[in-house]
Order: sequence, then structure tokens, then C-alpha cells
Amino acid sequence: MGTVRDHRRQGYMLITVFGRRGSGKTTMIRHMIPLQKRPVVVIDILGNFQNDDYPHVTTHSHIEALSEIKSYVHEPKKHPGIIVVFDSNMDRCVDYLSSALWKINGGTLVIDEADAISIPESPCFDEAIRYGRNHGINLITGCRRPAELSKNITAGSDLALCLTTHEPRDIEYYCDFLGDDLAAQLPTLKPHHGVYRDFINKRSGTFRSDASGKMHVITKVSRQPKAKQLELVKETQISCGNDEDIDTDVV
Repeated sequence: MGTVRDHRRQGYMLITVFGRRGSGKTTMIRHMIPLQKRPVVVIDILGNFQNDDYPHVTTHSHIEALSEIKSYVHEPKKHPGIIVVFDSNMDRCVDYLSSALWKINGGTLVIDEADAISIPESPCFDEAIRYGRNHGINLITGCRRPAELSKNITAGSDLALCLTTHEPRDIEYYCDFLGDDLAAQLPTLKPHHGVYRDFINKRSGTFRSDASGKMHVITKVSRQPKAKQLELVKETQISCGNDEDIDTDVV
């Protein structure tokens, strides 16, 4: 049985975690956060990450978060490099912070319940999804229902982790995304178990998540399952500016 210890070493720039309430999805994301490339910006939509044990700074607006990113850029040794942010307007928050990471050419954006973010209202986030890897931006998303997540996130995934589910509509979606063989295993797995597809190393199989959220590989197949080839949705070119004259230049 193997263990994924450090997602940075595997070269995963876009990780998607799918799971119903109580499946262990958020716990898995929480375990990944300290392992990611700094600065790590955690968009805390449901307030699940503000009291975590790892060193971090909690902010309550995108303005505060931008200031913390700037502090990290200028004095990285004096800053924990993990910024948890809650904002009354999460679409706007994600947009400005995506723009900031774009400008510094690096960092990690973490969004659990990512389906809550409106892509039309967050054009800079959409740019980060599609082209962020060219600017050193890593992305981790969590979502309960796969069909509700932006198809650009799904199509761009380097590593997909799907926890057990009995929901027929979800399984049908996973058949297209993961392949019939993997998707068919989801209703048969124990709690906190799931299937994964590694698009970089062309592997797939089953895993379990322990109480800390660490992923342990149970079975591994060195071949890609048959699935539909998802493609990025081509949108009209947009500008990653902002309409509030807020400075996202944190360098």
C-alpha cells in the first residue's frame, strides 16, 4: 500500500477532490494544504479552515488577503505563507486573489465547494484555471457534485480523487470522466475510500483516506481507463482587470 506524501513532488498543478458531505473530502484537502507551493491562498467558503493546526493567517476580506500576499512576497521567512480568507463576496474575492497569484507567477489557490464560485463573475479565476499553469499557479478544488463544477477544471485536472458515492447521476458523470471501470467501483467502496485517476503518470486505482486526510493507495493500474477526452471550453478572450481600482500588484 502506497502513500501520497507530497503532491508537489508529483508535479500535480490541478487537483480535484469530489465527495458528498461526510465523505472526508474537506479533511483530504486540509491535509494537502501545508504541502503546497507558497503562498497558499485558501478560499474558506464554509468556514472550515480558520482553526486548523498548521501555521496560517486568517483574513476577512480580499483586501486583507492581498496585503498578506504582499507581506509574504517581501518577507517570506517571516510569514507562514498560508492565507485563509473569508469574504462577503466570494466571487470578487477569488477574482482578485487569482489576479494576484498570476502577477507573482506562483502560489496555490485552494477552494473547497468550488461550485459556489460563479465563473462569469470571476473572469480572472477562469483565466487561472485555463492558463494558470503557465504562470506557476497550482489549484486544488473540492466539490460535492461533479456535474456542478466548471468543465474547465475537470478537463484540466492532473489528479482526480473521487470518494465513494451511491448517487446514480454522479456515477454516470464519472463514467465519462474516469471511465466505466473506475466509476462502477464507487458504490461498492467503504466510507472514506475512493477511486483516483492520475493523468500525469497515467495511473488509476482505489485509495483510502485516513483520519488525518492522508491518501493511501490500495490498488494501482498503470494504464489509462477508457473515458471521454474532455477539452477546455474556449471562451472569448477576457481581461483580468478589475472595476474597483483595487491594486492586485503585490510584488
